[in-house]
Amino acid sequence: MGHPPRELTPYASALHFFGAELRHHRQRAGLSQNRLAERVFLSATLVGKVEMAQRFPTLDLAGRCDDVLDTDGILTRLYPLVAAERSQPTAEATTGLRQQEAVAVLRLLAAITGLAPLAQAQDTAGLVTQIDQVLMTADVNRHPRSAARRTP
Repeated sequence: MGHPPRELTPYASALHFFGAELRHHRQRAGLSQNRLAERVFLSATLVGKVEMAQRFPTLDLAGRCDDVLDTDGILTRLYPLVAAERSQPTAEATTGLRQQEAVAVLRLLAAITGLAPLAQAQDTAGLVTQIDQVLMTADVNRHPRSAARRTP
């Protein structure tokens, strides 16, 4: 007997939404990941990783799954959103910070500047934005005249 399926977060990103839609249509068709994989000539591991938003699908995978699952092309129509998301640089790639590192930096900055930590962002990009806000606020508090000359 297989494991119970992990809960998905379809609104976290286009990749997550694609994975949730793939699972929905696979389950609606009454297929396991193994059976779908056999029918689309892929591995069950890849199908599972796409469902869990751990791997990006290809356009070919989307089309094959649409055909086998009789989805009327929904996965192929979602693919451009996933591809656009894939081409966007991640916060980690642009800043070098991982989620835990960004939280640690934010807390350290809050302690140094005396400002309350804001660590409520769900992703690294949001945390990097919060770090920038803490630094800007600290700079404004220390140098109000120089901050007034900046343009937002």
